[in-house]
Amino acid sequence: MARQEKGATTLRHDQNFLERAIYVMQMEMKDLHSEEKLVILHICLRVIALVLQNSKLEDPEKDILKSSSIPTLLLSMLKSVFKVGDEFPETLAYLLRACSLLLKPTFSSSIGIDPTITKNLMTLIPSLLKSKSGSAKANTLINKYCLITIGIFLFQASIMPSKMIGIYKEIVDLKLLDEVCTIIS
Repeated sequence: MARQEKGATTLRHDQNFLERAIYVMQMEMKDLHSEEKLVILHICLRVIALVLQNSKLEDPEKDILKSSSIPTLLLSMLKSVFKVGDEFPETLAYLLRACSLLLKPTFSSSIGIDPTITKNLMTLIPSLLKSKSGSAKANTLINKYCLITIGIFLFQASIMPSKMIGIYKEIVDLKLLDEVCTIIS
């Protein structure tokens, strides 16, 4: 476990890793039809998720997770893949996982949850929860990461409830809790 944390922390501060991850995430949708490129993207997304889950922030100045490129590319790719969701449900699940985990390091005590990520994810989650594409396994993964994302939103909003009242309102307005109850039942 300590080795995994050390490796993830090293990658979190490695500019080379950031450049390579950005290069992979700049794939066009047509590239996803190549099995090799799709596997490379899945590996990249899984590594990003592991870095987000297991790393420690040692040097805030060198933290590549603060780069605006990663959330921008992840959200852009998430929207593009969602439009053709029937074709790439596993990719959609991996993108959603990386986006939800990205909410943690982008949280700020002055502004709360990053509004860009929040707005984009909040509008996609109801559609993601309703969509049924691909295998049962892929649908389960998508539902799981949607629920995790909602949980992260609620947890982080509860840290600063007075500043994050908009998050609670949006969750109610989008009827996300109704969707969650439907999935659970």
